[in-house]
Amino acid sequence: MKWQTTQQLKQLLCHLVEYPSISGTEAEVLLAQYITEQLCTLDYFRGNNKFVQLHPTGDGRYFVTALVKKAEQVRDTVILISHFDVVDVQDYGAWKDAAFSPEKLTERFYEQKQQLPSDVQADMEEGEWLFGRGVMDMKCGLALHMSLIEQACQGKFEGNLLLLTVPDEEVSSVGMRAAVPILVEMAEKYGLTYRLVLNSEPMFTRYPGDKANYIYTGSIGKVLPGFYCYGKETHVGEPFAGLNANFMAAQIANELEFNTDFCEVFSGEVSPPPTNLLQTD
Repeated sequence: MKWQTTQQLKQLLCHLVEYPSISGTEAEVLLAQYITEQLCTLDYFRGNNKFVQLHPTGDGRYFVTALVKKAEQVRDTVILISHFDVVDVQDYGAWKDAAFSPEKLTERFYEQKQQLPSDVQADMEEGEWLFGRGVMDMKCGLALHMSLIEQACQGKFEGNLLLLTVPDEEVSSVGMRAAVPILVEMAEKYGLTYRLVLNSEPMFTRYPGDKANYIYTGSIGKVLPGFYCYGKETHVGEPFAGLNANFMAAQIANELEFNTDFCEVFSGEVSPPPTNLLQTD
């Protein structure tokens, strides 16, 4: 067994993180290939290599599927969904050179603990922590899914397991949008009935100091609205002769930012209000 012990999972996680798979980079493609190669080393897939596939997204990137079929007549299937791209590391500052080396970065954090926020220092005192870009979001989840796939290969589950891991989650969801028709196609081709989707994204605290662990149920989506503000050009010395598109965009941002009218309420849960992550002219 490759990915069942704590040490094996940590080693797999570190290997995944060592690929600097920032959205849109070559490493994002290389990591998809690495994941596929690793899955293909399992005995089950050596005999059923058609069940592990690299699928093109249409822009030079790939997503990965790995299906463990319990038996020909078994239809019930759980999808294990994850993404393997990460955001940039500029926010690591002086530590960015080690952002993709979890063990090295963690060692440096413990050595320079006094430079970290007090809540981080408190966490580090409580237990073992591993730091690095993508450790939490969400290569640890992918490592756990690969571990579950290995268990499925050993016949540990009653139904089928389908691993799906995609690129571009952090930007425009190219990977997931390309994966949807493939999931439909696979269901028809292999006789699958999708019963559940398990997304191993990290959980978040609900308030400062929250120590509870949460499992989220239901569904969540991503809406990316676009606003095209078309102004009228003029010279800066004659501003009233034109119309400033930046001013229009600012009015939209002002209407949306933290506006609770856009919050959804369901079963006592309230979604956070919108906030603008990026705005350029």
